[in-house]
Amino acid sequence: HTLHYTDTQGDAYELSSEASFEEARAKYLSSEVWAVLQPMRCVVLKAAEDPVSLILIPPVREGGRPTSWKQGKLLGRGAFGTVYMAMNGDGELIAVKRIDLGAAGEEVADSFRLESSILRGLEHPNVVRFIAAKTVSKALALIWMEYVPGGSVANILQAFGAMSEDVVRSFSRQILLGLAYLHGKGVIHRDIKPGNILVTVDGVVKLSDFGASLNVSASVTKHRESAQRDAPPPPQRNTAGVAGTPNYIAPEVLRAEGGFKVDVWSLGMTVLEMLTAERPFGHLDNVVAVLFHIGRIKEAFALPEQLSACAKAFLGRCLRTNPEERRDARELI
Repeated sequence: HTLHYTDTQGDAYELSSEASFEEARAKYLSSEVWAVLQPMRCVVLKAAEDPVSLILIPPVREGGRPTSWKQGKLLGRGAFGTVYMAMNGDGELIAVKRIDLGAAGEEVADSFRLESSILRGLEHPNVVRFIAAKTVSKALALIWMEYVPGGSVANILQAFGAMSEDVVRSFSRQILLGLAYLHGKGVIHRDIKPGNILVTVDGVVKLSDFGASLNVSASVTKHRESAQRDAPPPPQRNTAGVAGTPNYIAPEVLRAEGGFKVDVWSLGMTVLEMLTAERPFGHLDNVVAVLFHIGRIKEAFALPEQLSACAKAFLGRCLRTNPEERRDARELI
């Protein structure tokens, strides 16, 4: 708790110690009012009719962080985190991502802070809803999110095989709407793939897992603010390495390049998998071979003959090896 106020001379004060609060309480608040409103933040401001005006503001509860919750079954597993179904104290089913902060030192802790910061600023029907985030200990952090009961596109492909073009068209458009929203906010997802695209029971698609994401606009703003304060820049995600899942990454990523259109390439690979139920470059037996193959792709990506002319035309716009020739998400909607 911190108490900010301006006195009658216009001087601003900030009280944060226990003694200061006791003094402020005795001076400005009756014991009865304080007892009722103790959980509230207090801001005391100067006003024309009352030199010291008290404004009580409800505390910021980060996305409605669950005060009590119970962990359920495993939903998915990543390099440094696992996602579980959970139930909060109100009986709502949610998802919780448990991140092992001790897995790779400070890099994972920075990644958690960046992921939760990005999620906190997003609100779109085709992006999984953020609830809250918390660092529990030096070894564990949690991110609570919306639970999407339909599972992922990867789960659907495993259960039903290749999708019809009508279904792929519906899913692709929703993915593009989500990507256009993210890119408009300065966010590059950097790991679009079937496993990171969730589907509700009503067929609504939601982008998830922002563990590799980058907020370009926030990075520029924070570095500018740090420079103005002559302070060290805040932790940022390493953009020089290969981010994403090898089978879906764009060729320019291998050259330590890439902007928003890396997501469009990954979308193209995801659409190809939805249409064929075959993982891109699945015939190659190791990651190095996959990356080598992607790095050698020239001109447009070769498409399977059995695809329709419409599907080939769409994929041709997504899978141009030169990102300048690749359409952006908004153009493809």
